[in-house]
Formats: sequence, C-alpha cells, structure tokens
Amino acid sequence: MDDKVGFPTQGEAVSYLFKVFGILPAKRDPRVDELEKKQFQRLLKRLRDEEGLLLKNFDIAVETFKTRLERELSDPSAREVIIKVLAELHYSYSRLLVEEGTYRSKVDTLGYFLFTRAISTFVEAVTFHLLRKRMLVHDDLICRKLGLLLPDLSDDGKIVWPLTKVIRWVYEQAGTSQRQFHLSGESSERNWQNLENAGHWVRGEHLPSLPDLLANFAKSLAAQKEMRSIPDGLMDTMPVILALARVSTAICKDIVDVYGIDSLCRLLGILGSYFQGIGSEVEEFKAEISSYYEIDNIVDLPDQRWQFACSHFRRYLDNKKRESSETLKKLRFASPIQPFKPDVIDALSKRLGVYPVRSNSDPILEGAGWMPDPEFLRLLNKGFEIKNRPCIEERDIVQFERDLGSSRVDDQLCWLSPWIRAIYLYRKGSFDESLCYFEQAFSSAKYRAGSYQYLLVNQYLEVCAKNDRRGKFKVALRWANYAGIQVRWLRGEEQTEEAIDFAFEVFKHVTYPV
Repeated sequence: MDDKVGFPTQGEAVSYLFKVFGILPAKRDPRVDELEKKQFQRLLKRLRDEEGLLLKNFDIAVETFKTRLERELSDPSAREVIIKVLAELHYSYSRLLVEEGTYRSKVDTLGYFLFTRAISTFVEAVTFHLLRKRMLVHDDLICRKLGLLLPDLSDDGKIVWPLTKVIRWVYEQAGTSQRQFHLSGESSERNWQNLENAGHWVRGEHLPSLPDLLANFAKSLAAQKEMRSIPDGLMDTMPVILALARVSTAICKDIVDVYGIDSLCRLLGILGSYFQGIGSEVEEFKAEISSYYEIDNIVDLPDQRWQFACSHFRRYLDNKKRESSETLKKLRFASPIQPFKPDVIDALSKRLGVYPVRSNSDPILEGAGWMPDPEFLRLLNKGFEIKNRPCIEERDIVQFERDLGSSRVDDQLCWLSPWIRAIYLYRKGSFDESLCYFEQAFSSAKYRAGSYQYLLVNQYLEVCAKNDRRGKFKVALRWANYAGIQVRWLRGEEQTEEAIDFAFEVFKHVTYPV
C-alpha cells in the first residue's frame, strides 16, 4: 500500500480480501483455467486502478470470492456468516469514506478505520449472525474459539500465530502427533511433503494458500479416521477453523508489519473486551427469550420466532447504542476538556450496558489522537470561506493557491483550490473553462474529501452535461454509484439509459445559483 493521502480504494480492499483468505487463483491450481486466472488478475488490477465498469467488476470480484469460498468450505452456514460479516465491514468502510474526509496516508487512514469503526462493526456482525444461526445458544462459539483464532503475545515480544495454534489443536483433537497425523503409517512422497509443509506452517515461516492448507489436512484426517476414533464433527469443523485461523494470521501479521506489535496488542485488548461486553447482552437476551416463551431450551423455538427475536435484539442493541451516543455528545458539549469522567461512564454503563457505552466512547477517545494539523484546518476553513462567497475575486484565489502551495498540507488539500477556481469560472458562465478545474478537483477529492464529495461530484456532473461531455458524465456517474454517493435527479431511480439521459439533459439546462 502506497503512502498517498486518502482511503485505500475499494479495489485495493477487495484485492486484500483475496490475499488474506489465500484464495487467489494459484499458478499450479489445475481447477482453474489459465485464461480465467489471467482475466481475473486483470479484473482486480482494473478495480485497483479504478478503470472500466467499476460496479460490474466489483460484483464479479465478490461473486468470484463467494464461488472460491464455496469450493473450499462445504458448510453453508459458516460461509453465510463469513459473507455477511464481510458485507457489514464493507458497508461500514464505504460509509466512512463518503462521510469523513482524510488528511492522512492510506496506512494511517486504514489504522483510523480499524480502531474507530472496524472493531465494533466486526464484533456486532459476528455476534448477530452467529446468533441467527443458533451458534451462540448451547455452546458459546465466541468464548470457546476466540482464543484459538487470535495470536498469543508474550512479554518478551514472541508471538504464537492463530494458524499455529489451530494446527496444534487439530493434532490434539485427533489424538496424535504431527508426524503420525501426516504420515498415517504410510511413508509416501506426498505424505512426507504434507508433513514438511505443515512444519513450515506451524512454525509460522510462511502462509499456505487456503486450498493447499485444507487439502493437506483433509487427506491426513481422512487417513486418521480409518485408523482410530476421531471426535464427532472434527471433519466438518476443521476446515472452517483452519480457514479462519489463516485469515486471522494474515491480518495480524500485516498489522505487526505496518503498525507494530503494540498496536496489535491494543487492538486485541479492545476486541476481547468488546466480545465480553456484547456477550453479556446476548446472555440477557437469551434469558428474556426463555422467560417470555417459557422454554428451557431455546433451540426448540420455531425458526420464524427465533429470527424475529434476533432482529428485535439487534434493534434493541442499536437503540441502546444510539441513546449512549446522544448522551456522550451532551457530555462532550458540557465538558470538552474532560467529558468522560469515570464515575459518569460507570453510571451510564450500569443503565445502558458496558458494550453500548464503550463502543461509542472508545472511538471518540481514539479519534482525539488523530486530529489534523492546525494548518490543515486553517486552510480548509479559509478555502471554503472563499468558495462560498457570493462574489469570488481572482486575487483571492491566487493568494489561496500560494498559501496552500507553500504549506505543509498541500497534498492533503490538493482538491480544494481547483474546486474554488471551478466555482469562480462557473459563476462567470465559463462552463467550458471550469470543466478542467472541476475534473481536477473531482479526481483529487476521491477517497479524501468525505462528505464534500457529494456537492463536488454533482457539480462536476452538471458541468460535464453543460459541455455535452457524455463520456465524462458516465464515468463520473459510475464512480459516484460505486462510492455510494447520491446524484441529483437519479436518487432512488433505476439507472436506465433513459433515466441517465433525462438527468444529463436537466443538468445541461439548469443553473444553480451557488
């Protein structure tokens, strides 16, 4: 990932998804046609470079991911939970990039997302979707498996990765040693290779592809099953746990490489406390359901009632989080210097629950450490003050461009000065001259300007139409749809050619006063 200011693109995010799951088509994978591999690699590159039909390519990438996951994991419930959790993380990320601007590098911006939104989104999504599948009813999967799926960090800086822990867990469940598990009484060349590969993986020397990992352990476990008694369900459980351990290991290693071991330690601490906090909410929910329906075993509850109860639980949790957020806002307004006094937070947590309070207060406190350079705020405010003047003077634009060019935040606000000049020319009726400045501002603001992108994108589309540049109009419209930015005259409409032509004509002839 480069150090360019902005959010990582959605194409970079989906490419990373394939990487951490280890399901990119491998050169030696006979199950995938060579031409298909090359086509898919080109598709991912187009997504990263934001070329072509973005939404279509994104949908193809997502469907390809689902297909490859289905090929490796036969458990439909596990796949559904994984896909739904990933969808919620993507939605959270896409909302952040169109709601909040950024003034930091991609690496730092992603770190901000991890600590302010990703952890709580992940915890809630995992909890809710496992609950819907009744995987948090008899056996609390989170508590039982979370320790396996997270790394162990010692005081001397040593790390035991999740994949190492899960591989050892498989050997323990099978009641055999690593050597016996893979050789299975047969010293074939393939078995020796499986043993050697497993040794590399358990020592954390490198990460296998998911197909190689699962094929190795499936073959060895099948051989063990012929020789001794294997715990019920291990054959079904093992692929899911190995896959999740592979993902967790890949992500945690990247966090250490990019942000350092202290950041990983802090993130794991928050993750554990959030799961513990939301676990209390789940236990309260299960007790209420048992009492309301007067049943001891809530597994016996009909599915329709269970799904309704789960949806009610999520709305209830969302309402508690919303009330907590509003209360915390009032506390910040009343006491900006020290808004969250421990006794006040304790009282609020007793009333609403630890998780609803912490999942709101932590991002606020975390965000305080990501404040922008005062120079950034000064020039941002100055630029918008000029842009919003009823009458903009050329000399004001020139002076702002000089101030920004000589500042240390030029790269962070590179989209603002061309936008001001574009507005200046627009108000003069010079739509043809303003187009290149709007285009420059639009391109520079992508993944940087947050909520300001809505107005900028719509103004750029308007000027494209006024200059009869239908090609540029459609390219910008595709990106707006891809980023989730609403477009005037197309909100809530099915974007047929007729609807797009209508919006194009309206933009062409309507002039907005500001």
